Amino acid sequence: MNNEENTQAAPHVEYLISTDLDGTLLDHHTYSWAEASPAINLLKEHAIPIVINTSKTREEVIALQQEIELCDPFIVENGSAIFIHANDDRFERRGMVQQGNLLCETLGIARAVITDKLKSLRAETGFKFTSFSEFSVQDIIDHTGLSEAGAQLAQNRAYSEPLIWQDSDENFDTFKQAILSAGFKILHGGRFIHILGKTNKGLAAQSLMQRMKYEGQTQMIALGDSGNDLDMLNIASTPVLIKSPAHDFPNCIRADAIKTTAYGPKGWNDTIIDLIF
Repeated sequence: MNNEENTQAAPHVEYLISTDLDGTLLDHHTYSWAEASPAINLLKEHAIPIVINTSKTREEVIALQQEIELCDPFIVENGSAIFIHANDDRFERRGMVQQGNLLCETLGIARAVITDKLKSLRAETGFKFTSFSEFSVQDIIDHTGLSEAGAQLAQNRAYSEPLIWQDSDENFDTFKQAILSAGFKILHGGRFIHILGKTNKGLAAQSLMQRMKYEGQTQMIALGDSGNDLDMLNIASTPVLIKSPAHDFPNCIRADAIKTTAYGPKGWNDTIIDLIF
């Protein structure tokens, strides 16, 4: 046989971007995505989905999507729910529930169930922590640097409860065991500890990938900077660890993970362009 007979056309590759927000697509200090604009525009031009996969709320993501002019699926509250725009026919919608102009797949549990458990646990043990539901809007602004409008959106959680631990490490170990025994999960984010149902960013990303209608090979590029991104990074075709000005890279088990040299959205931008374009 000659070389022509042995040569097969390379399979067409479709990409999906699954990205964290704070410290990744958004600057850790300013929440700006400006430095990622070139890559975002290229992804839009090539109709490559930019799936926001975040600890933030539905309302926060909708506001950001409107700002960036995105209409791709998104995942909120650390994998607790997947949302697809109702007019997006690139994804299967079986089993999803209509919520206005969005379709929702819920993987987590109701926030009220979590806050009830936190209240009863504190009453039993006296552990010192402050949860998000106890914060005023000003408290959220002080802890996050968000605007007043952004803080109000952040307060409107549905499936998880962030908190600030104010007790000893020894008591945290006891607290953690009680939370896990009650059927919840603990994640360490960039600013808060998050209590949620038994889901994560990786499970939600996998579920969304299974809904893709694309033919041929699909590759997920996942980008994140914190421990709560590891489940997403570990299942990605290409995991990207974004350099943070606030903490070291999380301990990712993937030896092939890319580590950016630039911080936040600048690192995000450069890596996406290098990998795809």
